[in-house]
Amino acid sequence: MLKLSPKELEIASLRIGGLTAKAIAERFSRSEETIQCHLKNIHHKLGVHKRSEIEAALSQRSSNTAQPSTARVIPESAEQPQTETQ
Repeated sequence: MLKLSPKELEIASLRIGGLTAKAIAERFSRSEETIQCHLKNIHHKLGVHKRSEIEAALSQRSSNTAQPSTARVIPESAEQPQTETQ
């Protein structure tokens, strides 16, 4: 799955909330065709075909990204000083 832009996330959440493409277009002062294009991109990026599948796909994504990272961050103060070799 591809990453959604901030605008696509906002449009997706409004769509999940029950707003029509026309209502979303009015909210953003955009044409309904522009919002339909965003929705098409959202569906493509999430790999879904129905409006009802958007919420499930976003929920799955957020649970996958909410897991803690296993990478360790080493503070600068803990770094070893470089020694010169001659």
